[in-house]
Amino acid sequence: MKWYQNLSINQKINAKSVFALACGVSFESLDFMFSLTERIEMLYNKLVSENIIVE
Repeated sequence: MKWYQNLSINQKINAKSVFALACGVSFESLDFMFSLTERIEMLYNKLVSENIIVE
């Protein structure tokens, strides 16, 4: 979540909009099953596994 908190507001909006491209399902469609933190962690883990973000 620390990664997400360091993003600008525009980057946060864009991260949520590309969630479907990265994870195959829309960010909003998972809100009944996962918390905001869990969904952000899913996106972060996917971006790390695809070497888009380097830890």
